[in-house]
Amino acid sequence: AASAGQNNAVLSCLKRGSKVGLFYAHSPMLTAAMELPAGKFLKSTALPQPLAAIQPEAGLLPGSRAFRQQSGAFLAVQNRGRLKTTAWWMDSAGRNTRWPAILEADNGFWFTHVFLNQDRENAFCTLLAQMERFLPGLSRAAAATALNRARFAYHNHGRTAGPAAAALEQAEKAYRQQLFGPSREAAESCLSLLRDADIPRTPPRQNEVRAVWSRSTSGLPGQDWFQTARTLAANGGNALFPNMINAWPEEQVLQKQLPACLAAARDNGLALHLWFSCLGVADLPPAKRKWFAENNLLQINDSGVAIPWLCPTRPYNRQLLASIAAKVAKAYPIAGLHLDLIRYPGSQSCFCPECRKAFEKYLGRSVHGFPGMVLPGNPYSSPWQEFRCRQITSLVQEIARAARTARPGILLSAAVYPDWQSARSSVGQDWVNWQKQLLLDFVCPMNYRATASLFAGDLARQKQQLGHLNALLPGIGVSSERLSKDELARQIQCCRNAGAMGFILFEYTPREACDLLPGLLQK
Repeated sequence: AASAGQNNAVLSCLKRGSKVGLFYAHSPMLTAAMELPAGKFLKSTALPQPLAAIQPEAGLLPGSRAFRQQSGAFLAVQNRGRLKTTAWWMDSAGRNTRWPAILEADNGFWFTHVFLNQDRENAFCTLLAQMERFLPGLSRAAAATALNRARFAYHNHGRTAGPAAAALEQAEKAYRQQLFGPSREAAESCLSLLRDADIPRTPPRQNEVRAVWSRSTSGLPGQDWFQTARTLAANGGNALFPNMINAWPEEQVLQKQLPACLAAARDNGLALHLWFSCLGVADLPPAKRKWFAENNLLQINDSGVAIPWLCPTRPYNRQLLASIAAKVAKAYPIAGLHLDLIRYPGSQSCFCPECRKAFEKYLGRSVHGFPGMVLPGNPYSSPWQEFRCRQITSLVQEIARAARTARPGILLSAAVYPDWQSARSSVGQDWVNWQKQLLLDFVCPMNYRATASLFAGDLARQKQQLGHLNALLPGIGVSSERLSKDELARQIQCCRNAGAMGFILFEYTPREACDLLPGLLQK
């Protein structure tokens, strides 16, 4: 929410004749200044069908386009005044909900939820058209800016790139014809082609893994698991990592969603690797977190406060996680078990009595002034870091052994921090040595980067540390970094160039399923 000072600054701008774009909730002062109606908070689940998109009102926003916006809630507004409804909320069945998505006043507009940027280009066109109603010539300025960037990049590229040259020529021609939307898009295409030209093209390796992480226990919104799996397979995916189990698995998930997901994966030729959230319990229901706290099973930070992470030193926790791994591996024909949150949350835990006792046993002496003496810069900080690494490594070993005993041939993997040396010191994740000891079949470093150059740098460092990438499935942060389709393609190509076993995308949402993956993974 905006501060009082920020609201006052916006009000001052309004008084001087400026136009304002508001998103979601705002202050009563701005409501009054712009003469906006009151909105009522409404969850998408309260509608007959969930929200899916925003559709511009015909004829009001030239150049605009419908765009995906799957909001979980919004401010429901009845437009009974002199405001214009320039765009409407649409549901997943393609019907107009008759709830305004964008309302226009004399001095600005109001977007009735947070802009989620799920459909970048189409949303850009609509918001540009909305702003141009107050700022004539804005589309010309946007096209000119994109065109100048494309000219500069092309002439500084150092070599002729045929497709890029054609796109630049198309942008120039459209601009001369005052077709500013097509000009801007052609200029953006030129820039993308130039970025592509800098990346070598390596064909996919045989048996390349093309996987996705899915945080949903029920599949894509509005789809069951069969439809979700069919969509992924049709787009070239061959492995699914659904987040279905944790330190206190829900029976409904185990009895209903997991069997449905398994059947869907089997019928669509997908390998199913069950995503197991190990030590982090923040997402558990409060009653379950309370049980762990009351039984002194949570980690203790340097202030003596329990945090929602299981202590990896406590024997009960280790036995619990190993038994869950064995149970699901035995009961369900899964291809793999994927360990997540198999680490400490940071460098400031765990300082419980059990950890102190185990650390002193590891050292062979008592430690006075605990925990201060083990914190960074103090005498025991280095052996403390090594102790924490050993606790996590031995836990990985125990979970893997339990799963493999229950289901011989099951593949074990883990999501890990991308920088091994930093991961060792900060969260106790010694994953390079896990691989050298063959504790896991592969690891998935979360190389979430906005650009292919940074992503390639992570892969180069990891290859140097491991010696090869045959057992490394790099995580691409397609949703966390809001990657475009072109940038995603470049990062996939980086995986192939580096010799990785494939790639895994975080995460599988409607944007990935509908906008980014079609026609991409097979290339």
